[in-house]
Amino acid sequence: MAELIQPIELLVGIKSLNGRAVGLANTENDGIASVVWNASSKRWDKVLNIPVGAVAGALPMPDSEIKELGIPE
Repeated sequence: MAELIQPIELLVGIKSLNGRAVGLANTENDGIASVVWNASSKRWDKVLNIPVGAVAGALPMPDSEIKELGIPE
């Protein structure tokens, strides 16, 4: 399993999928992976159960929700 490139840079804006903040990030093997915002640890975590296509097709998360979750710009 390829690791995420650090620091994480989202390839698309922050999206909202089923009430969760999600995005797409680069991996070390020149791939992409779905990531979800972990509010308790204040970081993006790689997730395997959310397909890249689902994230790409998700609606943008409103700025007010991004700020509420404490996601840095």
